[in-house]
Amino acid sequence: MRKLCYALLGGALWLAHSFALAAASGYCDANGRNSYYFWQNSMTIGDTVISTGNNGGYQFTPDAGITLQPGANQIQLNPGYRFYNYTVYWRGWLDLNGDLQFSADEQLFQASSRGALTVTATLPETLTLASSTLRISMKYGSYPAPCEIYSYGETEDLVVQLPVADSPALTDAYHLQLGSDFTVQRSGAIGDDLRWVVEKNGAVVLQRMAASELEYRYFANSSGADFRLWLEQDVAGDQQRVSNVVAYTPGTTDRYALHLSEGYQLHRSGGLGEAGNLTWVIEMDGEVVLERLATEELSYVYYRNWAGTRFRVWLKQFINGQYEVVSNTLEYQPNQTEFTLTLDQKYKLTRNGQPGDAVRWIVEQDGLVIVDRDAAAELEYRFIESIPGARYRLWLQMNIDGQDRVVSNVIEYDEPTTYPYQLALGPNYQVTRSGSTGEPLTWVVVKDGSKVLESNASNGLSFLYSGNTQGSYLELYLHQRLDGYEQRVSNIIRYEVKDFGYSLNLGPDYQLQRTGQLGEPLYWVIEENGNRVLQQDASQSLNFTYPGNTPGAAYRAWLGMEVDATFRPVSSPVYYQVQEPQPPQPPFTIALGTDYVVTRDGGLGDPLRWVVTENGMLVWSQPAAETMQFQYPDHQPHAQYRVWLEDEMSGEVLSNEVAYEYVVASTFQLTLMQDYSVERSGPVGEGLEEPLEWVLLENGMERWREDASQQPGFYFHDYIPGSQYQLWLVSMATQAVVSEVLTFTYVLPGAEYSLTLDEAAYQVTRSGQLGEPLSWIVEENGVVVNDFDAGGALDFVYQNPIQGAHYRIWLVRAGEVKPVSNIIEYDADAATHEFSISLNSDGTITRSGSVGDQLDLVFLQNGQIVAGMDASQSLVLAFPFVSSGAYEAYLIAWGGEEGGEEGSPVSNTLQINVP
Repeated sequence: MRKLCYALLGGALWLAHSFALAAASGYCDANGRNSYYFWQNSMTIGDTVISTGNNGGYQFTPDAGITLQPGANQIQLNPGYRFYNYTVYWRGWLDLNGDLQFSADEQLFQASSRGALTVTATLPETLTLASSTLRISMKYGSYPAPCEIYSYGETEDLVVQLPVADSPALTDAYHLQLGSDFTVQRSGAIGDDLRWVVEKNGAVVLQRMAASELEYRYFANSSGADFRLWLEQDVAGDQQRVSNVVAYTPGTTDRYALHLSEGYQLHRSGGLGEAGNLTWVIEMDGEVVLERLATEELSYVYYRNWAGTRFRVWLKQFINGQYEVVSNTLEYQPNQTEFTLTLDQKYKLTRNGQPGDAVRWIVEQDGLVIVDRDAAAELEYRFIESIPGARYRLWLQMNIDGQDRVVSNVIEYDEPTTYPYQLALGPNYQVTRSGSTGEPLTWVVVKDGSKVLESNASNGLSFLYSGNTQGSYLELYLHQRLDGYEQRVSNIIRYEVKDFGYSLNLGPDYQLQRTGQLGEPLYWVIEENGNRVLQQDASQSLNFTYPGNTPGAAYRAWLGMEVDATFRPVSSPVYYQVQEPQPPQPPFTIALGTDYVVTRDGGLGDPLRWVVTENGMLVWSQPAAETMQFQYPDHQPHAQYRVWLEDEMSGEVLSNEVAYEYVVASTFQLTLMQDYSVERSGPVGEGLEEPLEWVLLENGMERWREDASQQPGFYFHDYIPGSQYQLWLVSMATQAVVSEVLTFTYVLPGAEYSLTLDEAAYQVTRSGQLGEPLSWIVEENGVVVNDFDAGGALDFVYQNPIQGAHYRIWLVRAGEVKPVSNIIEYDADAATHEFSISLNSDGTITRSGSVGDQLDLVFLQNGQIVAGMDASQSLVLAFPFVSSGAYEAYLIAWGGEEGGEEGSPVSNTLQINVP
C-alpha cells in the first residue's frame, strides 16, 4: 500500500512557498511559488483602491466593486517589497467572451517596473458581458503567461462589472496621413482644386493652395502647440472640408517615429525601457482592438492581420497625468488587392498599401511596357528616364488566380519635348538656370525626400543651397504659377553630399568607443529611458563611460556635431541596458544523481526538510537535518516530481529545485491484445531470475495483483467500461518495476453502433442516424484527450494527431461513459499535407510553397489558438510577438478560423518552446 508521508508543517507561510495554488476563480491555475521577496500589495482602478497584501502567490476577489468602461481605463499597480525593489513584469487579461480562458487577444496590458506604475487597459467599445474576471500577474525575470506557475511573484483574479458602449464612423473624399516629421500626404492628383487649412490652438493660421503638391509640412510647427490640418474645396461657392483631419502637437506627437516593414512588422524609434508606459495602440476597422506595452520592444507584429481588415496604429504615453499620442499614425490593409497611385512633379510615384504586397510597377512608353518592376518592398518609385515628347502610362499589377490584373488607377502624362528653363550643376553644388532675371520663378529644394525650401528665383540666375550637409541627397528645380497652381518648369538637378563616416561601438563595462581623431568637434550624447541626460565634449577622448549608469535603465548613445548651426547626429546610435542585481541565491544547493538520489550541500544538523510534489500535488515532507542524501521511496512510473529544501520552522524555500520524470528500465515488454489480454516477453517458470507479479491500477487506484512467473499472459475479468487502467510487472522480491507501463481505457467489445476506418485519411465512419445524442471519444497513447459531438455527422477525423502516437476511437451516449460501439485503432503516421514547415536554428520557421500562398501560421496552447500571423508574404517566418512557453504551430488556409473555431491544418505540426 502506498503511503503519503507528512511531517510537521510550518503553517500557512510554508504552504505559500511550497506548491501550486488552485485558482479559486475557476480559471486555469496561475500563481507565484514564492511571494516572500515581493508581491502585489494594492491596486487602484478609478476611485476604488483594493489592498490585498501578500497572499502567498495568489488572491481571488469575487466582488471587487469595480466597473471597467469601454475604451481606456487607468489602473495603478503597487508592488510590495521586503528588501530590494526588483524589476517585476506585469500582464493583465480580461475574459471578454466568457469562455473561462484568457486568450492572446484578451491581454489588456504589459509593463515592467521597480515600483508603482500606471497602465492603461483599453476595452472594446462594444461589450457583450455584464461582468467578467480580470487577471493580473506580476512575475520576476520575464512576462508571465496567463496560465503559468512561476518562481517569484503573485497573481490576482478579480470579478469586475462591464457596461456597453457604441462607436460611430466617418468617411471623406480625400484621405490624409501624417508622417513622423509632420509631413502630411494626401490622396488625389496634381491639379486637384484643393487648399490646405492649418489650425493652431483652435485658430486657422494658414490657407494654402494644394493643387501643385501631394504632401505638405507646415513651416512653423512650434513646440507645445496643438495643430489640426485638413483639405477644403470650393463646393457651389462655399469652402467645405473634403478630407479627414490630422492632429499633432510638436514636442509630443513627434517623440517617436513609426514605420512598417514586410510582414506587417511595426517598428518604432527610441530605446528600450522608455518611461511613461509607452503603448502600442492598434485600431481595426475603426475599433481599438489592442493596447500593448511597447517599453521593452522596438518592433511588433499584430497577430490578427486578417485579409479585408483595415488597421491604424500609433503610440501613446502617460505624460503629465494623462495619455498623449506620441507618434505618427500608420495605416495598412492586409492582403490588399486595390491600390491608389499618385505621381508628383518630381516623378515620384507613390502607392498606398504596405511592404510585402505582391504588386509590380508597370510603366508604358508610347504603348510599349518598358518597366515591369517588383514593388513588394517599395512604397515609392522614382521613374526619371522620361524621354522628351513621349507619352507615359503607369499602374500597379498583381497576379490573382493565375492572371495578371491591373489593381490601381492608371496615371497618364505627356513628357514635354523641352522645359521652358534648363538647370545645370556646377562646382561646389552651385546650380545655374537659363532665362532672365525678373521672371516669376521659385527655386524648390528637396532634401532626403522632403521639401525643405522654396526661394525666390527672379533676382538671380544661380543658386547655392546652404544646407548641403554631409550624407544628404538633394533635388532642385524651378516652379512657376500656371493655370492657377505651381507647376515644375525645369529639369531636375540631383546630387548627393558625402557622409560623415563616424561610428560608435559599445565595449566592456558599457564603455563607448568612437572612430575619428582627437580634436574633432564632437559630443557624447546619452539618453536614459528615452530622455537626454548628457551632452558632453568628445573632442579629447576616443572612449567614454557614462558615470550615471543605473541598474535596470535602458540607454541610447550617439555622437553629435554642430553642422550649419544645427546640432545633429553624426553616427549611428548604440543601445544597452545596465544589468540589475539578481534575487539572492538560495543558501543551499541540491543536485539530482543516479537512481533519482538527491544530494544537498551544507552540514548535518541544518534545520531543513525535504519537500516532494508528484504531478503537482504535495506527497512528502520530511526533516533533512540528519541526512545529506534523499531518495523518494514511492515513485510511480512516468510521474513528474519536484524536490526542494525548506526551512523547518518558517517554510521558506532555501534551495534550488530539481525536477524529473520517474522512468524505470524495462526488462520486459508488454503487448495489449484486442480482447484486452496482455502478453509479456521473457521466459516462464524456472527460466526467470526472480519471481514476477502483475500490478493493475484502475482509475489511479491499485485494483489487482497476481503471480506473473508461471504464465506469459494476463487477463482481468472485471474491467469496467470507460475506466482507465495501468498495468506493469514488478519483482516479487524487491517490488521494483521491471517492465514498461501499459495505459489504456476499457471499451466493451461489440455494441449497437458499428465504426469503420478509412486508413488513408484516418476518417472514422459510424452507423446510425444524424441527430442521435452521441459523442466521439479519442484516446491518445492510452489517455482520453477529448470528446466531440457525434450527432451532427456520420464521419469524424481527429484534427490534432501526433506523429507516431497510437489512437483508439469509440462512441458513447452524450453525458455517459459506457461505450456503445466497437473500437477503432490506428497509429498516426507522418501526415500528408499540402505544405510542410520546419523550425530553424535561429528560431524562425521555414515553410514550403510560394510567396503569395493564402496562408496563416497559427500557434496553439492546450488545443486553443492563442496567436497567429500572415504567412503569405514570406517563406521564412519570424514570430517575436509570441510570448515564452510551449506551443504547437501549423499552417491554415485563409478563412480557416471562423466563429472562433480552429481551422484545419494544411501542414505538419511543430512543437515549439519559446524561451
